[in-house]
Amino acid sequence: MDILDGLEKWGWDRKGCMDRFLGDKDLFIECFHEALGTDDVALLAACFKNGDGQEAFLKAHEMKGVSANLGLVPFTKAISCLVEDLRPGKDITAGKASFVKVLEVYKDLLAAVSIH
Repeated sequence: MDILDGLEKWGWDRKGCMDRFLGDKDLFIECFHEALGTDDVALLAACFKNGDGQEAFLKAHEMKGVSANLGLVPFTKAISCLVEDLRPGKDITAGKASFVKVLEVYKDLLAAVSIH
């Protein structure tokens, strides 16, 4: 099974994503690896540890956009809930349960493409 098959089994929107990438699988894989190569999840965790709701909102919102463009539907759904919980005016503690869900979905994503 290749990375695309693993992603599709996990819940990746293959058709929608490949439409956005004009069918260029190599470009998608490059962008996917680049997105996974960031420290975004660790940075988001640091925001929670430091109680920085504004920065957590900005980072989660950025991750939502990237994951949506990559067709990572389960992750996009989880991070979208977190974004709503972190909207300006809300306390960061409102997003803790959503953040746990984001971490679970992220772990499942890594397992789907055999990255541990």
